[in-house]
Amino acid sequence: MGSYFIDKYLFLYLVYLYNFFSIAQFHHAITLMTSSKLIMDRAGYKEDNMGLASFKELFPSKQEAKVGKNYLTKDELYRMYLLSEQFLLFAESSALMRRDLTMNDLQEYLDDLLKLNGYPVFNDYKDYLKDHAMQHAEREYERFVDIKKLEMLGVEVDVLEYDLGTYEEYRNQIDGISIQKLRKHHFALQSL
Repeated sequence: MGSYFIDKYLFLYLVYLYNFFSIAQFHHAITLMTSSKLIMDRAGYKEDNMGLASFKELFPSKQEAKVGKNYLTKDELYRMYLLSEQFLLFAESSALMRRDLTMNDLQEYLDDLLKLNGYPVFNDYKDYLKDHAMQHAEREYERFVDIKKLEMLGVEVDVLEYDLGTYEEYRNQIDGISIQKLRKHHFALQSL
């Protein structure tokens, strides 16, 4: 029994190390986009909640805006969950059988899992868009927050006019509202 636990935990550690790549694979399999591409395509200050489908509180944070999976729809998240569950069940079964697996073995099994489920395999992952996606998320988040602050001030915002700089006369007032104050205001509105 003792060696099983050692083998299992060593294998689970290997799965943990492999986790990032499998998440990238699952993003691509389900959406045909990397996490960065999801952010570039779906993050937008004009969208409700900036395009985010999931976030912890009633008002999204900048960090949440920088995470690709937060833009996945419920259906996409569920499909990702199913793939993850299948992969983890395979990992646990392999640990129980005391299989010695390398990272290459895990890659092959992950590719097979994707193929079995009818998803494309994403080879040679390189995230060329990551820096651009992070900048895009930050820029869109700042615009999103500006608009929410303007609304808090009682200004009816036209996003086209916002893009043209029409509301810059409110810049000092906008900058004077903290994110915490904005979150409290947003929470109070949601409570009504």
